[in-house]
Amino acid sequence: MAADFIAGCVAGAAGLLVSQPFDTVKVRLQAQTSGHIRYTGALHCFKSIVRQETVFGLYKGLASPLIGNCLINTILFGFHGNLLKQFNNPGYTEVFLCGSAAGVVQSIVACPMELAKIRMQMEGVGKSPAELKHGAVRYNGSIDALVKIYKQENIKGCYRGMASTVIRDSAFGIYFVCYEFLCEQLTKLRADNSRSMLVSITAGGLTGIVSWAVVFPVDVIKTRLQMDGMNGTQQYRD
Repeated sequence: MAADFIAGCVAGAAGLLVSQPFDTVKVRLQAQTSGHIRYTGALHCFKSIVRQETVFGLYKGLASPLIGNCLINTILFGFHGNLLKQFNNPGYTEVFLCGSAAGVVQSIVACPMELAKIRMQMEGVGKSPAELKHGAVRYNGSIDALVKIYKQENIKGCYRGMASTVIRDSAFGIYFVCYEFLCEQLTKLRADNSRSMLVSITAGGLTGIVSWAVVFPVDVIKTRLQMDGMNGTQQYRD
């Protein structure tokens, strides 16, 4: 039991340090509307952020997910692993249901954490290097962002985008089923039929691609909702 929680915590922190710059680029691109295109693609967005905000701009909002992701992955993998133990011989159906349930539970923490992260990641948009240098920013960090959102919009504001977060994270059932299926198929290709680290890494990478392809549209909606109102005008109803 403890191993599931500890492994989830360590995996979450390690994965975040690698993925944060890509996530910042993703959020900036998702936030664009057809009438206001600031970046022509991922590479242009990456270069623009580094040029205007230095390389540290790619790690904006890191504190919130660094703390939250440990808890989120602890909940996700721990909850999933312990639910599965309630079944004698769990099949794909049980793996899917346990994964979906774990995803829904983790969304309680993920929603406010990602709200703060997205607000931080969008801070530098539209500001010149001179403005950024002189502190023309609204939030002093992820915790400060959440505190200010709470003061302005109460607890409901901290859970903006909750419905889309729940829908997205419930798809972790697909993630776990896909991962188990790929691990089984890749293991059969080995002479000793063992699940090696290479098998796990390969299955994990391919599963990530599949699961993101499924949930990406919902993630775009979540990003739009969570950044809505930053400039004083709300466009969407959550």
